[in-house]
Amino acid sequence: MGINMEKQRQTAQRREGLTGKEKRRRKRSVKEPLREAEVSRYQNQMPPETLEELTPEIRRQYFLWDEIFKREIELYPGTLFPLIKEIFGKEYPAQTSVTMLSTEYVVSKIYEQGHRKIQSIHSDLLVQVGSRDIYHIECQMKEGGNIALRMLEYDMNIALVHGCGRTDSGNHSKYKLKFPQSVILYLNNTKNTPDAESCSVEGPDGREHIYSVPVMKVQEYTPQMIADRQLNLLFPFLPIRFKNRFDTILDKKNNVEIKEKMEALKKDLTALIMDCIMILNREEENGDLERKAVNDFLELIGKACDHLFAKEPELLREVHEIMEPTIKLVREELEEQIGRQKAQLDQHVVNFIRQCREEKRSQTETEQLVRKIFSLERQDAKEKVAECW
Repeated sequence: MGINMEKQRQTAQRREGLTGKEKRRRKRSVKEPLREAEVSRYQNQMPPETLEELTPEIRRQYFLWDEIFKREIELYPGTLFPLIKEIFGKEYPAQTSVTMLSTEYVVSKIYEQGHRKIQSIHSDLLVQVGSRDIYHIECQMKEGGNIALRMLEYDMNIALVHGCGRTDSGNHSKYKLKFPQSVILYLNNTKNTPDAESCSVEGPDGREHIYSVPVMKVQEYTPQMIADRQLNLLFPFLPIRFKNRFDTILDKKNNVEIKEKMEALKKDLTALIMDCIMILNREEENGDLERKAVNDFLELIGKACDHLFAKEPELLREVHEIMEPTIKLVREELEEQIGRQKAQLDQHVVNFIRQCREEKRSQTETEQLVRKIFSLERQDAKEKVAECW
């Protein structure tokens, strides 16, 4: 049976006129997903429908980090100001507005295979600060590829949409394009990561123009440096510094030293996270962060670790254990107990109101019963009934 099916497959391929290279590519696409390095190489070089066929794991690798960054800006827009100051040297008052702008642009692209496609391109983050300043931020795991050309493509489209205007010069009206302030955040930088990414643009007159984008090397920042400069939105990206080391250990599964190396990595990773926790708690004590923000940053650190170290559950278990308070005060335990009791009471009230509705009791009669049975104030009882009625 198996031999006949294989012959049928080979016959179908011959009819389709597939080359040996295409056969191998099709066979690989069926049996295994593209490796991360291959996906990175093909980004912006293949039609979008091909990218859509990639596994969820590879798609997460693409989008997780910029989604974390976007979420931080959405929740706490003010955290963007210290980053802008660090990169561009410009300061804004705390009350300055931050508006998220669309990052999608429709373009016509020709791929290496010769296919022309009308498609959408997406930059990572585009924000307007105040009434006119626009910032474009891209999160990259590592250097290389065509990032300078991609940034130029993004920024040209951004300028056409948001920075195109007219300037009057004598009897003539001229167009002026204002490019956004752009930066590349390299999340897993190495000693080879450049200080800026650039490309040369030659105009019709033969003059050369250099398009350059500054780079922020995230892993050069220690937790204390982040705290001193209030760059709190960088905290979730710090565990990335252990990615290469972790992958190297996993590649040497038969090495007798693997256990010792994993224990050493665990020690260094947990020490880093404990530093982050200590600093974030101190920021709360100083009034620079609310408890909610501290918890959100810690949760994002945990999500980053879940993604980076998913292949080592024991390591993840220890990471999440240290992120829980080692000592709970009596006050905290009482507050948790009161919270649980209140939630239980609310559920009993809801169930009782539903029962009253099923018994065809009036809303007024139900309010009176809720007040009497659950000892609620009149307004509280009225609101509860109104919510469930």
